[in-house]
This record gives sequence, structure tokens and C-alpha cells, in this order.
Amino acid sequence: MKINLPELNATLPMPAPNQALVDALLNRRSTMVKDIDPNNGPSDDELLDILKVASRVPDHGKINPWRFVKFSGEARRKLGVKMADIYKAKHPEMDENHYAMESARFERAHTILLLISSPIPHPKAPEFEQLMSAGGLGFAINLAANAFGYAATWLTEWVAFDDDIKPLFNMTESEKIIGFFFIGKPKNPPTERERPNVSELLSEWK
Repeated sequence: MKINLPELNATLPMPAPNQALVDALLNRRSTMVKDIDPNNGPSDDELLDILKVASRVPDHGKINPWRFVKFSGEARRKLGVKMADIYKAKHPEMDENHYAMESARFERAHTILLLISSPIPHPKAPEFEQLMSAGGLGFAINLAANAFGYAATWLTEWVAFDDDIKPLFNMTESEKIIGFFFIGKPKNPPTERERPNVSELLSEWK
């Protein structure tokens, strides 16, 4: 699939009814990691295209307050072992099976993408807005990966909240892990889950 980025200051299409987009959004669901093929995923060029599509997210100030780190091939195992060592240092009771599971954490998908919130001081864009932009980007990554024919699952788990992990990614004090995205070809289709009744969540201010 090819993408054509609009030229700077080009006039963009006006919003219009798009049934294909509505259907894609209505049928969207994260794929369970066990249903992602760890040996089949996006090429480097495809991943860049996925990020080009996803990065068209609301960003007050146009400051790009986020960054990405990719892991594939042997790097997935190396990162998993480092994570397992960090966990074991804090939980000496950790058994061999648990250590092996943590070591293989990132080998469950072809490509792992780490999304980091990287706030930038800005007079008009509070840090909270920048964090929301990063959250919106996370959802956009899932959507863009699906558009290119790949499954994508957004996970955090303990590895996203342990400060001892930050040095592995040269993270600053103000940076936060938004999540790890497991991306690859789906092995099995997802099934529909219960959804919210939005009419119960909607109120009207008068």
C-alpha cells in the first residue's frame, strides 16, 4: 500500500460521509497477542508509513510531544531479558518459568513499537494536553496498523510503570511510557466484545 502525503498548505478535502471508514471503526478491536504472528509483520518502510498516517493526530502547538522506539528481530529477546533481570532484582522469589516468560515478553509479535510521551515546554500547550495527544496517537497507531493489514495490540503492564526501565530508552524525568504496541499479521480474527451504551453516558447541558 502506498501513501501520498498532502503538500504543505495544500487544501484538504472537506469531511464527507464515508461508509467504509464508519465500518472500519465499528469493527475495530485490538487483537489478543496470542493471535498475532510473531514471524510476519511490517517492513521498515511499512512501519514508517504507519507512523506517518498515525501521527496526523491533534497536536496543539505542532510540537510533536512524543517519540517512538522500535524493536524487532533479536532485539526483542535482548530487551525481554533486560526486563526480566529488572523484575528479578526486585522479586528474588521469581521462579524459572516466570523468568522465561518475562524474557520472551516481546517475542510474541513481529514488531514491537514503544510510544513515549515527551512533553515540551510550550506557552499554549499544557503538559496535560501533550499527554492527551500522545494517548490519541496510541489509538491512531492501532488504526493505521489495521489499515495496512496488520493486527495491533496496545499493552502497558508493569514494564510501562517501572522507573528502572527508563534508562534503557534514554528517557528523561518528564517522559512517560504510553505503551508497547505489538504489531504483526493476525492469525485469527477477533470476536466482538460488550460495548458501552453511549446513550447512558451522554448528558446535555442546558
